[in-house]
Amino acid sequence: MNKTAKCLVIAPATVLVCFFAMALVNLFIGGYGILGLLAGVAAAYFTARSLWQGLSGEVIDMRSAMTAGALLLGSLGFAGGFFGPMLLVPEANQGPLLGIFITGPLGFVAGAVAGWAYAWRSKVRRKPAAPVA
Repeated sequence: MNKTAKCLVIAPATVLVCFFAMALVNLFIGGYGILGLLAGVAAAYFTARSLWQGLSGEVIDMRSAMTAGALLLGSLGFAGGFFGPMLLVPEANQGPLLGIFITGPLGFVAGAVAGWAYAWRSKVRRKPAAPVA
């Protein structure tokens, strides 16, 4: 995959992960502070680095694959559950809670499992063949 295509794939993912991490940290500490921004930038950097390695065909370790998958799918689940109810049923006042308590955590767990499966599969696929005697 060439660099332009990788950037087009990674850019929206990192923005989404940055928003997710900022929102999550700011939700628990209250208000919007520098801590949320730092957490968002750190999560986005880690996800971008892991996705770049994965899309380049490099060997990616299990922890990086699981963390990147968890952050990416958790962010997608959070965004879908947070903004979806606001767009579909604007008069529902508890719509964003779906993303915070259900789809975000479920996406996080599903992403970790998907990252583990990806790393395990690539590790098995790249395992050198045993020498034939």
